[in-house]
Amino acid sequence: MKKYALILAVAVISVAGMQCSEQVNPVDISQPTGYYYIHDFFSNSIDGDIMQDFPRRNVVVYTPPGYDPADTSTDYPVLYLLHGYGGNEEYFKGLFGVAETMDELIYAGEIDPMIVVTADASNKLGGSFYTNSPDFGSGSFAGLMQEFITDELLALIDSVYNTIP
Repeated sequence: MKKYALILAVAVISVAGMQCSEQVNPVDISQPTGYYYIHDFFSNSIDGDIMQDFPRRNVVVYTPPGYDPADTSTDYPVLYLLHGYGGNEEYFKGLFGVAETMDELIYAGEIDPMIVVTADASNKLGGSFYTNSPDFGSGSFAGLMQEFITDELLALIDSVYNTIP
């Protein structure tokens, strides 16, 4: 019986050893990587809603490897990622690893370098669906989220980063 246990142990160790081969990292870690920036700004579109949502909003911005804010001769396209119900500005950063994914795709030549933006569009009910909430005479019920995204957020990003407006 001990003989069979020894043979089984050797077989398990051998198979485990074969499975522990070195993995290839798809991103060359010696190359520069993109960066995350976090902005906190006041939204007039959300301020004063009936639900009294917090008008200060966080925005997470990824800039690609090689992005130089001082180089105004190079403008980048911008991808705006809108989180789902119950999410916030950290949704894509944490769940999908936006920086790592973007770096990998850029270095593989599958996409051009671009800026990626995601903003906190949550409210006390969990989400806004990115529409303007109706005005009941004393202000918007849940804020003007469409204006927050299409007016304020775009203006902020275009004023701070080298974007293709």
